[in-house]
Amino acid sequence: MKNKIKEFLFVFLKGIFMGAADIIPGVSGGTIALITGIYERFIFSIYRFLESIISVLEFTIKRSKGYLKNIIKLDDFLFLVALGLGIITSFLAMSKFILKLISTYPTYVYSFFFGLILASAISIFKSLKDKKSDVLYGVLGFVLAFLLTGISSVETSHSLPVILITGIVAACAMLLPGISGSFMVLVLGQYEFMIKSLSSFNTKVVGTFLVGMSIGAFFMSKIISQLLKKHENKTLSLLIGLMFGALRLPLRKILLSSISLLDPFKIVFSIIFSLAGILTILLLERMK
Repeated sequence: MKNKIKEFLFVFLKGIFMGAADIIPGVSGGTIALITGIYERFIFSIYRFLESIISVLEFTIKRSKGYLKNIIKLDDFLFLVALGLGIITSFLAMSKFILKLISTYPTYVYSFFFGLILASAISIFKSLKDKKSDVLYGVLGFVLAFLLTGISSVETSHSLPVILITGIVAACAMLLPGISGSFMVLVLGQYEFMIKSLSSFNTKVVGTFLVGMSIGAFFMSKIISQLLKKHENKTLSLLIGLMFGALRLPLRKILLSSISLLDPFKIVFSIIFSLAGILTILLLERMK
């Protein structure tokens, strides 16, 4: 019982980190899941759980009682509950704090995440079984993330169909390490609107967004889970490439937020925060 409570709390804590990362445009919750060693379980759990929900909806309420029991008995149900609670807690409690932190110290926040993503990508690359044969997939991931993180925001309305599509895109991006869900929300011109809707508890908007996220999460988790089952090394190579390519965004934010690149104070502290990100990964590896 103690071990289960301990595991629940650890997963909850990882969920808080994932939620905090997802708030920041340019940092992916999927990256944090990969860093903390729960990525594959996260993907498979989401797919199995959403698949079970869909199977319930295919039958009448009377016949679906047995299916509901099966969902509750799933080994990964508590894992998803803990992770979900952590992410929601982070979104509700830390959204304003993190946004204020980014607006006040953007150089240092993005420097920290630059070091975090760089070190985690290198760490996962070192764990690959075959580093040479699947290089092409890594290059493909790098190019994809590099191009996506260079997209400028577009002007869109805040209608419910647009919010639904935004939720689908955000979920797909969130599950991919290197591609930030919040960045894609920013690209679609919905970032500030969604943060305000979340802060003011606009249930209509937030509910529509969550429905979109559920749809996106189901299809993307299905694709990734199948790829991990059949082509694990190739898929991990692609994910590592995505992480390296996504470094473009925090690096660009660091350069844009610096008043002068010749400011020795900013340069030194940017390096310190990048090293802090690298050190965080090394400590997490020791803990694992």
